[in-house]
Amino acid sequence: MFGGISKKNKIFQSFFRYGFMLRTFLFILTYGISLVYAQDITIKSDQLDRLIWNKINDRLASMNKKPIGSFEDSLLRDYGSRWAEHLMPWDAPFEHSDSLSWWTNGSECIYKNGLISTGDNELIDAIEGGNLDLIANLAFDAWVESPSHDYQISKDAYWASTVSTVIVYNKSKGEFRLTAVWLSMYNPRAFICGSRYSWIF
Repeated sequence: MFGGISKKNKIFQSFFRYGFMLRTFLFILTYGISLVYAQDITIKSDQLDRLIWNKINDRLASMNKKPIGSFEDSLLRDYGSRWAEHLMPWDAPFEHSDSLSWWTNGSECIYKNGLISTGDNELIDAIEGGNLDLIANLAFDAWVESPSHDYQISKDAYWASTVSTVIVYNKSKGEFRLTAVWLSMYNPRAFICGSRYSWIF
């Protein structure tokens, strides 16, 4: 009799112990997932940058103009990426760089997009689904539709140009932010050295 009760107690204790472990595991898993979804995710996409750049070049060709010969993928693009990050916070002032023309003798176009949605956010769905064309068109179409920006990206006198984008999104909050920076360079005899604009003779 006592042996039977002891056996039942052991079964109950084992069930309780494993049940507790299972509940603890599920809690940790759920908590971990919630942390992941609560965090901001930052994306820098070479594919997206080049997609926007190609759209601008394809448009030049459609206008019977000479496409830009080089996608600058070094210091100029890094500079654009840093400036995009500078402009990324919600409360960041929308401003152009005050030293770019001194660096490159070129032009700069900036695009910012911020969307907060309480339901489905199509831009978050697009970036997670790999639909970069939708994201690229946001910046490209905005620049084309703005006369001052369209004037800059429609020139074919540049030696090189580049695009730098930064995306930050938070799925649990329905927040999506995109900053895109287009930069151009006129003179092939110029190069960027640190923070100085230098000439090669």
